Amino acid sequence: MGSMTAKQGKVAAGIYVVILSVYFVIPDMGYIAPSLNAIAEVYGVDPGTASYLSTIVALTQIVAALICSVIAGRFIRRKTLLSIAVGGMAVVGVLPAFFTPEVVPFWVLMVDRAVFGLFLGFLQPIIYAFIAQVFVDANKRATAYGWGNVAFNIGAVFASSVGGICVGIGWNTAFWLYAVGLVVLVCVLLFYKEPDVGVDEKAEDGKKAHITPIAWFYMIIFLLAQVLDYPFFTVFISCLVQNGITDAVIGGQLLSLFTLVGILAAAFFGQMFKLFKLQTLPLACATCAVGLALMFAGLVVVPSLPLVIISVCVLGLGHLVITAGVPHYVSISCPAAVASSALAFTAVFMNLGTFVSSPYVQFAADVAGKGDYSAVFMVSAVLMAILAVVVFVVIGKTKKEVLQ
Repeated sequence: MGSMTAKQGKVAAGIYVVILSVYFVIPDMGYIAPSLNAIAEVYGVDPGTASYLSTIVALTQIVAALICSVIAGRFIRRKTLLSIAVGGMAVVGVLPAFFTPEVVPFWVLMVDRAVFGLFLGFLQPIIYAFIAQVFVDANKRATAYGWGNVAFNIGAVFASSVGGICVGIGWNTAFWLYAVGLVVLVCVLLFYKEPDVGVDEKAEDGKKAHITPIAWFYMIIFLLAQVLDYPFFTVFISCLVQNGITDAVIGGQLLSLFTLVGILAAAFFGQMFKLFKLQTLPLACATCAVGLALMFAGLVVVPSLPLVIISVCVLGLGHLVITAGVPHYVSISCPAAVASSALAFTAVFMNLGTFVSSPYVQFAADVAGKGDYSAVFMVSAVLMAILAVVVFVVIGKTKKEVLQ
């Protein structure tokens, strides 16, 4: 009995090794973010052009997630696909460390990043589905998604901090960081065990299974939340500087504070779900609305760094609960036969929301008629409050909280 318990403990530990290691490496597209200005200088391009080295990754991730929804578990085992993706991501990611502008033109670097995004794009759908299939109990599944997002945020901190150190050494030094993918590959090969879940697309009644309307609804909420919240990452620091609140150095520390709060929120997501169940999502949306409104107030209405700090904490709490929660809600709202495809589409919606946030920022600022992008946060606050009400009403009309 004791040996069986020990064996089960090792299996559980191995499962979490896979989850945490894959989640940790997902935000690695940010490894080169601190180096973009240096890359622009050595290649003789403007910073806007260099920024496409990041955004093109988001676009090809969407393509990869769509492909994953079709082939994962049907035409290729998920473990095989995940191993190829992690290994390819590491190799293609490191490759630019050997580039020199005199020999390798900028467009080749761009192609390399696009291919990198294709490999990276398989990670989220597969690990989302892995958690959904391994953890049958909804509360344990919520905890797994929460801890996965803890690893994700730690990976994001690693990306910005270590990436910033690397740019001080050389413009292409940060590309070496992608070699961490080889460590993740070893973890996958050793500990990933293919869940015993068939992909026959049949529900329990024998009929063809479909992604449920409520699952699509959750995905749309994920997309909209990304659009409304992501301007924090793109224009927040410039707003701080333009409004005379503080400098870019403190702004960078506030970005780290957001991530730290997110780590705490993700760690306790399992407990939140036990307490509030599906009402966790509208509460998170309402929290984001409050955080965005406080941010606008701290930037414009009563310029105040302490108020801005509070707003960062509130927004970080709400946003990371949404990030950890939506994949979980999608997984418990669909028949097991289509959960993998549904979670692949969840990753698509998230990345699409990230990409759309840029034109949204420009549009909202143009409508406000100001050169200051601070107005975007007030617009987002109003829209997020409306979103919270809509989510609350829709979930309230849902008769079943879970399907599994």
